[in-house]
Amino acid sequence: MCHQPYNFRRILCALINLALLQGSASAGVTYYNSQSSFLATASIASTETFDGFPSPTYFYTQEVVIDGVSYRTDQTAAGNMFAGNPLWTVGVHLGAMGYVSAPNDFGTNFIGTDQISFGTNNYVKDFGFFMLTSSTFPQPYDVSVTEIDGAISSFSISSEQDYFYVGFTSTTGIRELTIVNAPFTQKSNFSFDDVLRGSLQSIPEPSSLVILSVGLAIVLVYHSKRRANRVC
Repeated sequence: MCHQPYNFRRILCALINLALLQGSASAGVTYYNSQSSFLATASIASTETFDGFPSPTYFYTQEVVIDGVSYRTDQTAAGNMFAGNPLWTVGVHLGAMGYVSAPNDFGTNFIGTDQISFGTNNYVKDFGFFMLTSSTFPQPYDVSVTEIDGAISSFSISSEQDYFYVGFTSTTGIRELTIVNAPFTQKSNFSFDDVLRGSLQSIPEPSSLVILSVGLAIVLVYHSKRRANRVC
């Protein structure tokens, strides 16, 4: 009669889950609609007003990296009615009715989806900015925040002012933000000013506890098979 081996698949899963729990914090994103409330909680390492650039400054690439922050549009010059024009502009922008920090803002004249990230394998815990748009056509924007553990928080944000504040803090870490011009009717341009971010941090490698747990599970499975062969 053979002895039944332990269910090592369950043991392996339990050990890996335990290791992952040891290496991550509980996810959670908080949204702030005023700079003062955001600054009361956030730890800011850098401020970018874009005022150090000549006005105007043009960028002809989909992605622009300024002060460790990557701004990317899904639009292309070739596929847009403004073919040949810059994709990103500092200073002169169609969507800006006024400036929070004169004389410049930063944005794209092409209506689409903007993605903000922090370089390969980097994240911040605090990120905020003024979003400049048009009070003539007040409308919502869909903003999604992706944390380093893959959790996504979504927000619908709107204002009847020419600009409004958008700020986020995360207990885990913000890897990327996506901003979509939501309405199906009138859409308007938007741009950024007075961008505040926390310290850039590297996304941690898999915990050594994960490696230890997997190794232990393999050893247990190996010894279980040898024991079963001897008994049968």
